[in-house]
Amino acid sequence: MPTNLFKIGDWLYILPFAVVGFVLGVYGFTTCPDCSAVSSGVPGAGPTGFAAAVTHTLGLIKAVGNFPLDRVHWPLFFAQIIMPALAFVSVFKLVLQNIRRDARVLFAQRLKNHTIVCGLGDTGRQVVESFRDQNMPVVVIALNTSTPYAAACERRRVAVLEGDAGQPSLLKLAGLKRASSLIIACGSDGTNLEIGMRARDALAKVQGRSVKILPELRSEWLYDLVKTQNSGTLGSDQAEFQLFNLNANAARQLLRSHFFLRAVPEAPPQPHILFAGFGRVATEILMRAARCNFAVPGQKLSATVLDEKGPASIAMAQAACSDISQIADIEFSPCEFTADDSSWQVPVLAALKQRLPLAVIVAVRQDDVALNTAMRFRKMLDELGQYATPVFVRIREQHRLGAFLSQLEGQSLFHERLIPFGSLAFLTTPAALLDQSLDILARATHEIWLRSNAQS
Repeated sequence: MPTNLFKIGDWLYILPFAVVGFVLGVYGFTTCPDCSAVSSGVPGAGPTGFAAAVTHTLGLIKAVGNFPLDRVHWPLFFAQIIMPALAFVSVFKLVLQNIRRDARVLFAQRLKNHTIVCGLGDTGRQVVESFRDQNMPVVVIALNTSTPYAAACERRRVAVLEGDAGQPSLLKLAGLKRASSLIIACGSDGTNLEIGMRARDALAKVQGRSVKILPELRSEWLYDLVKTQNSGTLGSDQAEFQLFNLNANAARQLLRSHFFLRAVPEAPPQPHILFAGFGRVATEILMRAARCNFAVPGQKLSATVLDEKGPASIAMAQAACSDISQIADIEFSPCEFTADDSSWQVPVLAALKQRLPLAVIVAVRQDDVALNTAMRFRKMLDELGQYATPVFVRIREQHRLGAFLSQLEGQSLFHERLIPFGSLAFLTTPAALLDQSLDILARATHEIWLRSNAQS
């Protein structure tokens, strides 16, 4: 059950009344000459002390006061009305909240075309927020429903079921057979796949429907293995498996930007991109750009990769894409980016003077280092007169800060100068998770490119 009884907006109305009632009660008991007997107002021993007045005031919650409205008893008259009224409102609100929560749970299995989210970590919580922002119905399954994330879901009028998402009975209670999609983000790749396969088995006897199952796979080797072996073998007629990885989604988001969707003929004879940092996100961007955005017959994408591992970074890229050297010309140079040390700028500036890139993509691990590196690249490009060359920077959490810096770098003639991408809030939208059109287009374009180059 959520730990919060009131929303912040409710406190703005209830708290002032509570303070007024409490103050009136304490004031009345400490000044009234004949009110030491709380229940009846019978003459007593005179005004009470402060501690006793507090106790008597709290006792008014039981509606035991019997004070008339006159010059002497008016504070206690109003206090004896306000205090029990607030207690009644609090209890009523608690009961009403529980009734609403139970009703949402009861009717969850009767929903149609809704999304079931398993897990309420950072990814699961953001998926719920993104889907509710699109007014899409959502049901959540979580091991612990007493967390702040569960309370946030309750405020969004989302049913939160407590238990193991791998149990068929709980999936049935969440309305699996009527759902349109099942998103699994429990924090463990093995658990996510296991829940997905159990859901597939639970749907085996359903006729005329197909539920899209989306397990999150964070481990690069497992994601690559399952994708290579074709995730369709996991599915069935009733369950369509669609693995998702936030790094791949970040690459999709970047390559759908206005800059990368512009016509390729405007680019130089061999488009050149510079990567600062070459982790999983940068690898995904390079592969997808070479296979889709810059897949023109007779032309290969060129890339300069600056990473602390240097040429050793190619091993990870080749593990993700064995033919990456055939679809792109890649040059690696060792370079370590830090916020405190700017010595890396000297060789980088020399490399920029030697060959100007079409765009710069900064994809280092920490947001503050990424922003610092992107700002320095922006300054170096301006010194070379490349005001229109965009700098894309991967931001995981500090997207608002990135957007603010982007506005500062914007100019009247050139708007796309510093562009943040890859925020968790954007990677978990329904379009980012459920739409695979870019993957289909990329595969089709890559096949055309391979046939064209084979003929030449």
